[in-house]
Amino acid sequence: MGFFTKDVTPNAAPAAFTFDRLTAALDANEWNYGTDDERTEAYGTWDDHPFTFSTSGKDGETLYVRARWARDLPIDAQPGLLIRVNDWHADTHWPKVVVRAFDDGTLGVFAELSVNYRSGVTDDQLTDHLNVAIGTSLSFFEQLDEGYPEAVAKAQESN
Repeated sequence: MGFFTKDVTPNAAPAAFTFDRLTAALDANEWNYGTDDERTEAYGTWDDHPFTFSTSGKDGETLYVRARWARDLPIDAQPGLLIRVNDWHADTHWPKVVVRAFDDGTLGVFAELSVNYRSGVTDDQLTDHLNVAIGTSLSFFEQLDEGYPEAVAKAQESN
């Protein structure tokens, strides 16, 4: 028995990434989602947080997942929020988190993950990346919910 021998069933060869493959992966996981009329974006909600899935890049070779924390914070929460985001980035690889200030004086928090599939992707890899995007985004949003319970209460009141 060699050091590097392992019985592995080969996975399918990587194939070109397309929007149809993205929606097929969402379907295979039995996730509820919708698409826009042009079929360039898919969208769904996980734990009340909206997610958007799309392709980007010159040839649509990049998976782009963006999620929005379903709460708003006042602009004066920005310094503490930026520390939380920086700490997240120092300790984890995914997702990239961005804070946006809106004209109404509130802050929005977005989580993003993009993966380039220029060389193709297998169905298993695509599913893994979707799970990473959703799972890590929800982990960060859970930390925000714990740190800003007043934002959670306000969001629940408005629903």
